[in-house]
Amino acid sequence: MNSRASEASMTVLKESMKQADTVSEFQLVEKRFLSDVLSGMLNQVTVFGLENLSKQQNHLFISNHRDIVLDPLVLNWALLKNGFATCHCAIGDNLLAEESGKRLARLNHCFAVMRSIRSPRAMVAAMKVQSAYIRHIRFNQSAPVWIAQREGRSKDNTDKTNPALLKMLALAKPREMSFTSYIRRLNIVPVSLSYEWDPCDIQKAEQVCSEQLGSYKKTGNEDLQAVKAGITGEKGQIHCQFNAGFNKHLEEELNHLEVAARLDHAIHHGYRLFPVNIAACELIKHPLPPTTGHAFTNEQINSARAALEKRIENQPDMIQNRIKKSYAQPALNLAESG
Repeated sequence: MNSRASEASMTVLKESMKQADTVSEFQLVEKRFLSDVLSGMLNQVTVFGLENLSKQQNHLFISNHRDIVLDPLVLNWALLKNGFATCHCAIGDNLLAEESGKRLARLNHCFAVMRSIRSPRAMVAAMKVQSAYIRHIRFNQSAPVWIAQREGRSKDNTDKTNPALLKMLALAKPREMSFTSYIRRLNIVPVSLSYEWDPCDIQKAEQVCSEQLGSYKKTGNEDLQAVKAGITGEKGQIHCQFNAGFNKHLEEELNHLEVAARLDHAIHHGYRLFPVNIAACELIKHPLPPTTGHAFTNEQINSARAALEKRIENQPDMIQNRIKKSYAQPALNLAESG
């Protein structure tokens, strides 16, 4: 889209938003705008598993976290397109520094996860509020909720659930109810978000390597740059997998570590691999067991390998190696999950 067309689209969007009287009308305006502006990207999104969910029930969607904006956007687009209600989305308070951002977040049913708090006592208090709010949304408003499996994007694609997330969710449980019973009542649906290419792969690799060297310092506009890159950069195919039936894995009494491990297993097994993931495994000389399985041809894998090598050819060796490992990681996750 050229700049003139982009400005015209934004003008139409602003005028349409002024006419919206409810949050639902506001979101419909956004949906039409996003469908137009992001039509090329959304045409490459595949969705699987929603047919196994009931529209008469609401769910707590917990997904892996790869992109600040696209993760909840793709998930809500998939839900809305298939006749489901959109989610109340948990987002980090670091993204709500400006008042305009706060207003837009509220209009999109977003609520803040307090990441900027440093005091342990204040953090516990904030977690109690978050837990109570999620309970209120789920049971008093009977609305769906989305939250990522961990704070911040997974920079290395290991997609591991932070067990503290489960402890936070259970802070608001009734005293007489067991941990597992309450987690089961939340009706969790693990969601696997798969991106063929990551527009922020170099940025993430630089951050991981800087952290390893002890030299990383976050810049003020880093998140904004990641948002822009995520929306405008090349992503290739995107797959959104809803993994129904998670409660059947919660029939015995479990602790937060065990529930986190079962969430990881569901998310890893729902992840759709792409040829680049297999090519990256070959580049780092990490053979995959036959149980991993894929139907890609040698031509597809070789093409992906060439594209990946071209993509990172001007980067230092340390960054190149980190990026290769990140693209290999989804396949390694699957192999390790068994």
